[in-house]
Parts: sequence; structure tokens; C-alpha cells
Amino acid sequence: MTLNFLEWIARGSPVPGDANYHYPLEESIRDNLRRVLGSRRGMAPAAMDYGMPELDRVVDHRSHIPKALAAAVKQTIEQYEPRISDVNVGPVPSSGTDSRLVMHLAIKATITTSTGARIRFVASVNANGGVDVRRKA
Repeated sequence: MTLNFLEWIARGSPVPGDANYHYPLEESIRDNLRRVLGSRRGMAPAAMDYGMPELDRVVDHRSHIPKALAAAVKQTIEQYEPRISDVNVGPVPSSGTDSRLVMHLAIKATITTSTGARIRFVASVNANGGVDVRRKA
């Protein structure tokens, strides 16, 4: 759960800049994944290749969408999230309650620290290209 500045103060929790503040690594990685996967290439003048390509440029046929999207997500993560390695991305079967316009992708990776812990996220991509990244238990 990400707290805004006023929520941090209300809780009496340390805030960014405080000596006791520690931004959890997994939360930082998730936030970065959300930013990079939610961005489109060509939109950041300082780094024109930052973000995801437009879906129509990755997919050559409708039936290839899950595989092509997973490959594009994997390539983008490997390029813009150096704190993880051994990245695997694959489609998650849709549950009956999901909208047909949302695709879920499982992201598994290893944190590149001395612990080498494995982390898992689920990225949900909607028809407009919006992305939500959640930690998967």
C-alpha cells in the first residue's frame, strides 16, 4: 500500500528524507514497472525508446496478442528495471469475472541483491493501454 505524504504524517511513520525512512524495494520495483509499462515509446523526449511500444506495432495477428504483449513487456522490463533479472512474463488465463478488454500477465523475476529473492507481479493491461501492476502472493 502506498501512502501519500499526509497519510505518512498521520501514521507517525518516517517520511522520505527522514533517517528512519526505508522505501521497500519490492514496492519501488512495482512502482517503476507501473510507470514504464504505462508509458508509450516516443513520449519522453529525453529517452525516446522509454516505455512500451504501441500494441499494433507488436502484434501481427489478433491471436498473437498475448504472446506478443508478453514479449514486449519482458523486453521493456529487462531494459528499464535493472534491479531484477531472470524475467519471465506470460499470459494469465482470464477468470469468468474479468472483462474481455483486460489482459493479465504474470511477471516473475529475481531481485538482483545478495538475497536473490524471487518476486511475482501481475500486470493488468486494459484496451486503452492502461497498466496496473500488483504484487502476486
